[in-house]
This record gives sequence, C-alpha cells and structure tokens, in this order.
Amino acid sequence: MTLIRLKTAVIPAALAVSLAAPSALAQSADFDPHGYVGGDIAYSRLENESFPDSNDEVNDNRFGYDLHVGARFNPVFGIEGGFTDFGEAEENGVTYSADGFTLAGLVHFPLADRASVYGKLGQLFWDAEGQTSFGNFEDDGNDVFYGLGLSLPVGVATDLRFEYERFELDDADVDQAAIGLNFLFGGA
Repeated sequence: MTLIRLKTAVIPAALAVSLAAPSALAQSADFDPHGYVGGDIAYSRLENESFPDSNDEVNDNRFGYDLHVGARFNPVFGIEGGFTDFGEAEENGVTYSADGFTLAGLVHFPLADRASVYGKLGQLFWDAEGQTSFGNFEDDGNDVFYGLGLSLPVGVATDLRFEYERFELDDADVDQAAIGLNFLFGGA
C-alpha cells in the first residue's frame, strides 16, 4: 500500500472518529470495559480473483481461520491481536500458503446493547510459502491492513461478528471475509 493511499484512507477515518466519538460515548454511558477471545472462519481471495471461478466451481482450499484476543476500553476504542491463517491457493501449478500475526486498533460505532459497526487498522507480520515443480520458496514481511466489521450480541457473554479485511503481502492484495464468535470476560 502506498503512503498516499494510506493517508487518503486514514485521514477521513480519523476525522469521522473525532466527530462521532463524543456522541457515541454519551449514548453508551452503561458500557462495561471488557476483554474478549475469539475465532473466525474465513475465506481469502488473492488479488482480483472471482469467487466462484469462471466455471462456477469452488474447488480450492482458501478457507482459513483467525484466532484473536482483544479489549474494549470504552464504547468507541479497542485493541486486538491475533493469528491469521489464509489457507492455500493454487494458480498455474503453484501452491501458495500464508499466515501471520496481527496487531490492530479498532474504532466502534455503537448501534445498541453491545452491537456495533467497527473499523480496524493494524499491522500484519506474515510468512508465505510456495511450492512449484521447480522447488519451494519462502518469503516474509510486514504490511498495514484494514477492515470493517459488525459485532452483534448473541448471549450475555458472546458476540457474533462479521468482518471484511484487506491485507497486502508485499505486492499481493488479499481480501478476506470472515464470520466468528467472541467470548467476553472482565466486564462489571
């Protein structure tokens, strides 16, 4: 991601948060700060591939998972760290797999009792491997990622979440859609 694209995404988001944060805090006076652990099942799409493919087939292994731990300090701000496995992708006889650790800040826009829409901005520390008929290769690095999500309460201490995230592994863009559960702890 170029610095210009990052600035054009971050500056409007920061402005929106600074304008919305005071009203969100006022609406959620009964919010209890809490921690959470959770996991997601995810589907990753490399670059601009279509899903399903041109033959309307879903015959790949790009289903992965995400394990995470986080904290909400108030109705608006939180932090999250985790591990993401992107699954495997095969293209032109080359098999790719990648995974990595994430650290992100979250900005929530409360909707109702623990329900919120949120944005996420963080850093991915990744490792990738590839297998070809000529041999194997490995690569690693770290890149900025971002995402959007919806969190809905489904019990006293459980939230259901839906997420879309955009990762960049060097020059390869990876889109990931996920659904998962968070188990809350530490609230009053």
